Amino acid sequence: MIDMGEFETAEAVLDEAAALCREVGNREQEARTLLRKGVAIGLTDAERGVLQIRHALPLIDAQEQPRTYLCGQHDLAWFLAEAGQSSEALEILEGTRRLFRQFPDEYAQIRLHWLEGKIARSMGRLDEAASIFRQLLDELNARTLKHEIVLATLDLAEAMAEGRKYDEAAHLVRGLYPLMATWGLHRWALAAWLLLENALRLRELDGIFLRIRAYYRRYWNREGEFLPK
Repeated sequence: MIDMGEFETAEAVLDEAAALCREVGNREQEARTLLRKGVAIGLTDAERGVLQIRHALPLIDAQEQPRTYLCGQHDLAWFLAEAGQSSEALEILEGTRRLFRQFPDEYAQIRLHWLEGKIARSMGRLDEAASIFRQLLDELNARTLKHEIVLATLDLAEAMAEGRKYDEAAHLVRGLYPLMATWGLHRWALAAWLLLENALRLRELDGIFLRIRAYYRRYWNREGEFLPK
């Protein structure tokens, strides 16, 4: 349901699953389920996602379940950054760097780099954020992670736009469109991307990045009309 953008359904199902885990005394699986529920919530409401993840983290034994604990801390910092609470997000990131080093696999390191970029942009360190996102895009393109490429390009374009590099951001967005057109995306997904480019060229942003990001999270794997306002 999360992959299909059915976040509300996912939240309800995960809530039921967590109750079942609690009923049979499986604390580890309950923690994992509640963390996943936090992600389902946070993808549409970062502040509510933070509250849910805070509720789940005390159930995790960091010594026994280091990867689960790391995922929870990552997701907490991620949604804190999206909610504008960048100082706390940075504090969590710095506190988990040692744990990230225990997991040098590609997946963990990509998540680390993306989080670094998110926090840098949230703190207004736009050139640093842009540099991180460019490196991240190299990693994502090398692995052909299509959805991630689009979302990371959004993050880079947003950092550029906040630095008033509107034309550069529009050029970046336009440059990805021909590749997106070969992926078999539905027409609304492609139209939304062109609307983003146009908004950048006209300097008429007014929450466009928030709306576009929410759209691609919900309608990447299913068709849905993009409503600019």
